[in-house]
Amino acid sequence: SADPPSTPGAIDEVFDDGDKAFVRLTADGSQRLWQTYFPAQTIDDLIVDEEALAYFCGSVSPSWPSFPSTPGAFQETGSAVGDGFVTKMNGNGTELLGSTYLGGLGSDRVWGIDIDPAHGVYVAGTTNSPDFPVSAGAFQITASGTEGFVAKFLPGGSGLAWSSYIEATGFSGSTSVRDVSVDLAGKAFVLGWWKGPSFPVP
Repeated sequence: SADPPSTPGAIDEVFDDGDKAFVRLTADGSQRLWQTYFPAQTIDDLIVDEEALAYFCGSVSPSWPSFPSTPGAFQETGSAVGDGFVTKMNGNGTELLGSTYLGGLGSDRVWGIDIDPAHGVYVAGTTNSPDFPVSAGAFQITASGTEGFVAKFLPGGSGLAWSSYIEATGFSGSTSVRDVSVDLAGKAFVLGWWKGPSFPVP
């Protein structure tokens, strides 16, 4: 819906069918401080840091060609199937501080996001991409179908510190990682679901 309208100076002031909206309210919820639209298929998670900067994630399909990746981002262009995305926005909805696609040649979706004390960004999701960008020496570097993943971006979002599949190893089942939480020591905890005869446990 285009009602209420975006506020002047917003990242995206014009409503297009299917756009999502961000709204910031006063602490008691009685007034709208600002609103912006955002061209994405889904927005699946959001976290705000101590400086009121918003980090959010989701998915974007080829039907959203206006998705705003930023220059120098880890992945500036998407695939012909659809990708996940990770975006950082300032505290008044007027500027993107970083925005990137995340995925491979298959379909991908970023379900969960969190940040560590140094503002490293951790994401988790689902991928059908055999070429999803996993890092050398990761927990799991190969995939056999629909897999979960967890990854950490460097502060600033220009690259990945590390990235790994998480799946029911060696089977044709499917795995999806739906959320991630990071403790003060930078350890990532993930949750989700899997379908198959086995799942890797210690």
